[in-house]
Amino acid sequence: MKKSFILIFMFMSIIYSATKEDFNKEYQEWKDWVDNSKMVTPNFKSPKLKKIINLGVQVLPYIFDEIQKGTDIYSKYILEAVPYISRKQFEIEKWEGKFGLDFKAKELYLHWWKEGRKETPSIFNKYCTDYEAAIKDKREEDSKELLMRIKRLGIDVLPYMIEKLKNENEYLVPVFIELTTVKDSDKNLKETATKEECLKWWEENKENWLLPPVESK
Repeated sequence: MKKSFILIFMFMSIIYSATKEDFNKEYQEWKDWVDNSKMVTPNFKSPKLKKIINLGVQVLPYIFDEIQKGTDIYSKYILEAVPYISRKQFEIEKWEGKFGLDFKAKELYLHWWKEGRKETPSIFNKYCTDYEAAIKDKREEDSKELLMRIKRLGIDVLPYMIEKLKNENEYLVPVFIELTTVKDSDKNLKETATKEECLKWWEENKENWLLPPVESK
């Protein structure tokens, strides 16, 4: 099985129910920081960008609106926030050339946002089937890699994961906990949470984690 490029997430404290006005305010402050920054490439180390990340899932549509404009330096560097909010990572075979090329990252994330998310259920189901086969065949390394691939589908996979959890599949519990863990949040599941606790947590918190549906063309 091919190995994958791993991005280590720094989970932030999320402000739930963020509005477009919240985003516009933080986005303007971040742009001002970029204008005054001495850094050649503004990145996630900026405390101003972290504040945008902290706004959470609700601001992803506004971030992608800016990315699609593609007319200034801000639309290029705001892409840095997307993987930290969405937890979405791409398998190494999706990257052509050097890791992290700006134009390639933009293409990958825009395609994922506008169309690629439609494939999440089928990809997730395939990974689960392959994982169960790997466990049966005692292929430990492959089984670990497949769980990582499920995790790299990001928070978009959460509702499909919940359906699997309703039908046993308890091997998904640690992945679910990791994908929904937020730094310094009092809403996090415990590392020892059970399947039942995950299902209950989802019913109470899912509105803060669901991505908007892919727009029909």
